[in-house]
Amino acid sequence: MERTTLTISLPRTMKEFIEAKLQEGRFSTPSEYIRSLIRDDQDLNGKAELALLARRAPPARKRTDNGRRRVNNNSSGASEEY
Repeated sequence: MERTTLTISLPRTMKEFIEAKLQEGRFSTPSEYIRSLIRDDQDLNGKAELALLARRAPPARKRTDNGRRRVNNNSSGASEEY
């Protein structure tokens, strides 16, 4: 993936917070930490989009026959359960 540079300004407290995260050892550079935050946000937004799509989808049809389906297999109109 091609990399580019972004320069940001932060309050001193945020810079110190990032430095503390680096001291914990999970990240070795501020860039790694920021990229991780962005990936987490992207994942969260993707999940939110899926949840929104699910809410907009028509409701699933409920089965009222205890899970059994009736199939009309013959010309007499009689149905069979399976």
